[in-house]
Amino acid sequence: MIISQKFNSINDIDLEFVPSLELLLSHKIPHFQSLINYEENAPQDIGFAYYLFFSNKTNSPIGFAQLELKNEKPIKKSLMAKLLKKDPVENQFEKSVEWLICGTNEDGIIFDPRYISNFTDGAQKVITEFQNRKDIQSQSIYFSDSYSKIENLSHCIKHSDKIVPDVLVKNQSSYQEFFLSLEDDLQRAIKENWKKVQKELKLEMGDYQSFKHTFQYKAEGPAQYKELKNHPKLKKYIKEDNTTYFLTLESKKRLSLLVILIAGNNGNSFYDTLYQDETISDIMVHQLSLMKFYECEEFNNLYFLGDPDQADHLFSIGFTKKKIAHILINKVKP
Repeated sequence: MIISQKFNSINDIDLEFVPSLELLLSHKIPHFQSLINYEENAPQDIGFAYYLFFSNKTNSPIGFAQLELKNEKPIKKSLMAKLLKKDPVENQFEKSVEWLICGTNEDGIIFDPRYISNFTDGAQKVITEFQNRKDIQSQSIYFSDSYSKIENLSHCIKHSDKIVPDVLVKNQSSYQEFFLSLEDDLQRAIKENWKKVQKELKLEMGDYQSFKHTFQYKAEGPAQYKELKNHPKLKKYIKEDNTTYFLTLESKKRLSLLVILIAGNNGNSFYDTLYQDETISDIMVHQLSLMKFYECEEFNNLYFLGDPDQADHLFSIGFTKKKIAHILINKVKP
């Protein structure tokens, strides 16, 4: 039997559940603070609902779902409702619901693998709850192939399937060994990019653990810092006590590439691009991250938080593949 508990804000979730949730989501987000940051910086027309799922065998959550509720068309009130003023809410809206954890193009629902066969009951209850609400017009659900039974729900329209990068597992003892394990053509491409960076662009690598210090002693550093200090990815992922690396390709004048590498839980690490000028290849984003990944002994798994359009390159350097499905459930009008 699966039991669910609903929260309308991430801050309402009991602190006693946070360690279990960080363990459950350790391969999705760097830390629980990511969810808090994401909600705090969301647009005003988006609300949230969070569900924790429990079994009758444990007091710790075995599943998690994040739903974003976006305001669409205003709901027109009847003349009688306006005259009687029964509704204290001045404006109400039709809403669309998107199941999507932390805004990534990944799963909207996660279950402990030990309970994956029982997740359908919990998911169905939530879907039905929102389908029965008069203000909800549609639900868009992202989920991995592990949860394929969800496609059998009534009124589902299969929207799309795609293969996305999942994880790179550390299976070499050093970056040098990793590099030598790649295909010859890829090794040549990486070498050519390093040659361009060092000889043609005359850039050096930087490695910082303070965002502000990353811009010091550079002529254009203050201007770049001012531009990037409110970057949405910083607001989303950074927390004061988190181990974060800011990796750069830089000159004495400015940064040409800025990559963020974040330590998560359970040996997981995550990275993304904060700034990249047109002279730098996407290849270098991944190579900077991989060098640091192999340097840090505590990192075992690496996840890319950026553009899924780079999937082909990520597969070529060893990222595993994962199938993501997207379905749309429209309200059935009487």
